[in-house]
Amino acid sequence: MAKEATLTVEGEIGESIGRETLEGDRVMGGTPDSSRRAIKPFLIARDEDGNVRLTLRETRYNGQGYPIVTTTLHDEPFPTATAARAYAKEHFGAEPGQFASK
Repeated sequence: MAKEATLTVEGEIGESIGRETLEGDRVMGGTPDSSRRAIKPFLIARDEDGNVRLTLRETRYNGQGYPIVTTTLHDEPFPTATAARAYAKEHFGAEPGQFASK
């Protein structure tokens, strides 16, 4: 975990709006931006009807370094989570550790 410096950033009316760590990362809400985990690109979840669905997630970052996640739900439902994983591996080159489940 990064050590926090004593430097604070003051707003126009004097309130503290954030801190910087010794490594220069901006701290917002107590969590340094560089310590946030990247979203796994494949989400496997059950829908309301009980079908297993595969969602593809792409993460890009804006000018301030905040993540913007675009999700695309795959049209076809799968009978099992294993079938969804196999499909993602075959068609999208997914690797172990790139899956999240809900």
